[in-house]
Amino acid sequence: MKRRLLFGRQILLLFALLSLYGSGICQDSAYLVQPGIHPVKVIPFTARFQYPKFEMGFLYFSTGEKSDEFLLNYNLFAQQIQLINANGDTVGVDNKASIVEFVQIQSDFYFRDLRQGYFLILTNEEPLKLLKRTIWNELVFPSGASSFQKKHDFFLLVPRPNRVYPADKSSLAKIFPNNKKAIKEYLSEHNIDFNSESDLKQIITFCNTLGMEEYHK
Repeated sequence: MKRRLLFGRQILLLFALLSLYGSGICQDSAYLVQPGIHPVKVIPFTARFQYPKFEMGFLYFSTGEKSDEFLLNYNLFAQQIQLINANGDTVGVDNKASIVEFVQIQSDFYFRDLRQGYFLILTNEEPLKLLKRTIWNELVFPSGASSFQKKHDFFLLVPRPNRVYPADKSSLAKIFPNNKKAIKEYLSEHNIDFNSESDLKQIITFCNTLGMEEYHK
């Protein structure tokens, strides 16, 4: 009887993993973590962090000032920018402090939303920008094991003041209320996939030609 239960759990685990891949949630290698094992012991550093090692970068404050140079990295598990301080310790940039607005790591820039955390900026166009947030998605199975998989979500950043929207049709309608018809026609003609980075860059380039009126109050 125990063997049957164990076999049944293994089948459930297999089907759950297959459903993850079929749903499109899985976009990178998945890691299976057995009960009682900390994910850090299974998932390597290069997968847990955005960069394979800490890289030189800067913090940009809401006051317009720029920090000294730090060794920085983005911890995907903690969803936190971390730095190596003068003592050689790895510490997180205080998520509760409202002073940090942008972070630069090498040539990459991150925008920090006070409520939602850090987003990688993918485009340099003005005024609308494309953002990406990568997190680790955990699926817990009846056996107690967990499957960890990277999940990539896209967002839109509008200026004055900086505000983040989900990258979807309804957000575009809110941001460009006077150009809903033009955007709808463009989406229809070009078959834009809102889960595709290249397609989102395409629609953002188009929207930035429309001019951004007073889109939110």
